[in-house]
Amino acid sequence: MIHILLETADILAVDKPEGPASIHDQGKECLLSLLAAQFPEKLYVVHRLDKEVSGVILFARNAAAHKHLTQQFSDRNVEKRYVTLTHSVIEQDSGVIDKPLRGFGSGRMGVDAERGKPSSTEFRVTERLRSYTLVEAYPHTG
Repeated sequence: MIHILLETADILAVDKPEGPASIHDQGKECLLSLLAAQFPEKLYVVHRLDKEVSGVILFARNAAAHKHLTQQFSDRNVEKRYVTLTHSVIEQDSGVIDKPLRGFGSGRMGVDAERGKPSSTEFRVTERLRSYTLVEAYPHTG
């Protein structure tokens, strides 16, 4: 059962666990199919999170809410914040990573200077451990 963080007539905010895809995953169980067991009405996908990522994900419960919410993401009115643990020590306290990204299939993303789309992410180190760094990341594009 998926943990519901907020439920209104227009939206569902759910706590996506690490593991399932947000939507369609070649016949495998995904977050949308798991939610269908709890919510028999049509749910509209507003945005996605990668399989490996846990966090808050929004679903609209009607077409009007879907249009409004997707427009908010499209206009970059939504502030996204990721907390991540890196497998290295980052020396800078903060910075911006500007690298063009593109998909390479099967959900894999990478830097591609020739065919990638602009991507910008601001980051701030919150804690340094022996061989790891806890970071807050704020993607602006990509």
